[in-house]
Amino acid sequence: MNHKKVFLIIIFMALWVWEGHAGYLACSEGITFKGKQYKCVVNHQTGRIWLDRNLGASRVATSLRDVRAYGDYYQWGRPTDGHEIKKSETSNIQLLSLHLPTKTKQDQPVFPHLLPQYVYSLRSPLPEQFITTHNDWLASGVDDKGLRREVFFSRIDGTGVCPWNFRVPTAAEWMAEYHTWEKLSGGHTNRMEAYKSVLKLPSAGARLLNGNMGGMGGIGFYWASEASESETAKYINFDTSTTNILHDKRAYGIPIRCIRATDEEIDGITFGVSIGGRITYDFVPGSKKGLDYAHTQKRPVRGVVVELLDRNGITITETNTDSYGRYNFANVPSGINVQIRIKAQMYKVGTPRWDVQVIDNTNDNKLYSVKSIFFNTGTSQKIKHIHLPSGWDRNSYTSARVAAPFAILDAIYKCMQLVLSVDPAISFPSLKINWSTNNADSTASYSIGSKSIYLRGKANINTDEYDAPVIAHEWGHYYVYNFSRSDSMGGSHKLGDFLDIRFAFNEGWGNAFAAMALNDPVFYNTSGLHQKDSSWGFNIESDPPNNTSGWFSEASVYRILYDLYDSGTDESFDTLSLGFGPIHKIMTGPQKNVGAFTSIFSFIALLKKARPYDADAIDKIVSHERIAP
Repeated sequence: MNHKKVFLIIIFMALWVWEGHAGYLACSEGITFKGKQYKCVVNHQTGRIWLDRNLGASRVATSLRDVRAYGDYYQWGRPTDGHEIKKSETSNIQLLSLHLPTKTKQDQPVFPHLLPQYVYSLRSPLPEQFITTHNDWLASGVDDKGLRREVFFSRIDGTGVCPWNFRVPTAAEWMAEYHTWEKLSGGHTNRMEAYKSVLKLPSAGARLLNGNMGGMGGIGFYWASEASESETAKYINFDTSTTNILHDKRAYGIPIRCIRATDEEIDGITFGVSIGGRITYDFVPGSKKGLDYAHTQKRPVRGVVVELLDRNGITITETNTDSYGRYNFANVPSGINVQIRIKAQMYKVGTPRWDVQVIDNTNDNKLYSVKSIFFNTGTSQKIKHIHLPSGWDRNSYTSARVAAPFAILDAIYKCMQLVLSVDPAISFPSLKINWSTNNADSTASYSIGSKSIYLRGKANINTDEYDAPVIAHEWGHYYVYNFSRSDSMGGSHKLGDFLDIRFAFNEGWGNAFAAMALNDPVFYNTSGLHQKDSSWGFNIESDPPNNTSGWFSEASVYRILYDLYDSGTDESFDTLSLGFGPIHKIMTGPQKNVGAFTSIFSFIALLKKARPYDADAIDKIVSHERIAP
């Protein structure tokens, strides 16, 4: 018998879709489950992890009477089928049979797109109706002991009412929780202590057997996973004076707060399959002559979020691509249908940290993403490479420009890597990139207020996705306004203009930083028909000074800064190659706090003060631009 692993290499044709931020993520990052956003909280006394709000709630409670934190009201053991919505219609006819979401041999587990299928009589209620009048929403003789529904409420594989790895808590787990309230409050366990706890439990009340709401804002009820005596189930209850574990009718509508399963439970799920591969995108090189589609390159998609989704679009696990565009999902459930989603987002928590997203500012600011086709995880390792095309076909864009957001991110990746090379513990403030194929404004820009970059994408007018110097220039402004300081008033400008001293430094910095980050002194901006006809560019290193050189010239500023940074020059006046470290140190330290306006003068004075042994060499570079040292 051959025990070698089977490697299946499948090249995916990527499908372009719009996606909001979604998925089962690490607890610190958040969870989207059935259209609602959740995070996690930890009770450090018990060590248990919980969702931060009730199922269906739109936010964490801000008071014990916070209506927006009440969430949905589930009948015990019943799936999410619409009945749980507070204002759902009612019926006094019990369901005659129970068919919960199940696992099958072909696809384990099944995550049905449709509502759970019940067996009805001609007078059966609709599946979304709340069952009234009766003690149990199921007819007599159907799971009378509640054992099947206990198992359902205890599922952690995404087929229950809670997200992956979460379930409805047991009565014992609720008891352990409220004992910690007792310790913190000096013996009190009432509704106020429930709200003051890490769970921020509101007194949401319950939906009664007549379909009306009761106890809202006064009493808290939360289901446990266990059935109790005939037609009843356990729950935790707290009011103005006490907290108790009680049992009552299964047809009541009561909120649910999910708890993360124990490690032993999670380890018991059948895992073992790994899925990995390499993600690449089309990069179109550019110059002052325009984009060169004939020499399109395949480049790695680096540092982006990659998710593995189940059939319901719920994220099973996620990872980030490395510097080669590689990704890997380890210990994936075997034998289930999944697809891969690649987000136009670079995200990292901890130190260092960042969150960079490319969004469509003309379509509700939705995050760009790409999905693979569905495939079955099977029982062996799989290698799945994904390539994201530009959408260009000889003379025009004929399909979705899937590669564009990832080309933008790759330019920013290089900018961040330059900074990280000299400051590895830095934390980057969140950044959104507004890019759309409808964006046609005259210039790219950085917004100080929204901390976002605007880029153009209108074909045959102006597209920025492959203009890496333009992207890096705007990221250079992001750097200044978040880590340093600029006193520039902004405005329109072009090379050769006589600018305010503050404005000249800010714009010159942007071009110099782009050359440093991209390790390329050539700056270009492509535009016009076929992204060629109106293109322009210049070389920061070799374009000589002219009669507009001086402190008022952005060109003088970028040449000075780049000459201080670069290496390998044969210019007689340039004998320095400081690299980015000393420049970063001045920009994020004394330049940020200087008493004068930020300008080339303040920067040079501070650099010479920090490096007196380089003062003469610095003066030679500055004097070459007709600026007095």
